Amino acid sequence: MLLEEYKSFDTVADLNAAIHAHLCGHWDDLTDTDRKTLKILARYAVKYPGAAHLKAATLGDLIGKSEKTARRVLNKLQSLGILRKITTIRPKSKGTGANILQILQPQASQDPSDLSIDQAEADNMSKRSESASQRQTTSEVKFAPVQSSINKSIKKHFKETDPDAKAALRNAIPGELYQAMRPYFSVTELYDKIGILWRSKAAAGGSSVLVEDHASAYADSFRYAVLMFKQGKIHNLSGYLFAAWKGVTERIKRKMAIESNPMFYDWLNE
Repeated sequence: MLLEEYKSFDTVADLNAAIHAHLCGHWDDLTDTDRKTLKILARYAVKYPGAAHLKAATLGDLIGKSEKTARRVLNKLQSLGILRKITTIRPKSKGTGANILQILQPQASQDPSDLSIDQAEADNMSKRSESASQRQTTSEVKFAPVQSSINKSIKKHFKETDPDAKAALRNAIPGELYQAMRPYFSVTELYDKIGILWRSKAAAGGSSVLVEDHASAYADSFRYAVLMFKQGKIHNLSGYLFAAWKGVTERIKRKMAIESNPMFYDWLNE
């Protein structure tokens, strides 16, 4: 039985986006041990994205728990539709071998911002986003009034250097987010999508949230949106990104508020 036959994702980036979606979509259902287990499984499912071959005892050692606990967690993840256990047979003894653990594609409703976005809502968001974009002039690049050091960096770059748009984006956008988005868009399209990010942050009241401090969360949300778009589960990428990034910003704000107030239980801490 070849492990390659059970890979469930085309790329590691797609796998990472799915893990992020599963964690957010089932946040209230998962314990810290459950989340740790899923993240470790993902690390062992990179060669053939989504498929890992681990004994329960080995997994227990990796998460610092007993074999019994590891089995219980795997059963729970399977019941939630996060993974599938595939029984293997030893070729010589014909006995049962270690299970293949296949991480499954998230359902469309498992949005990383904990939002369920229907097509009508996405269309409305896209129209509002496009309307704001049309108010921009062609002679000057304008950005939403979000107080972010990245926003200021873009403006500064355009004032002090030749207007090389590609270089401006590369220098101003956090590396992980830029690398995630760059393969899919032209420079003009990148500006449009970054504009959507600024407007989504503003809509969430996220002036205190700096993208450079949370680039991974925004990049993971983008990767998940692309994955859903590729699968035909969403049709309006711009509207979906607006809602997803707005949700990411709101979640970061909640976490920041909890961390700054010891009176609250830190349920967002991993």
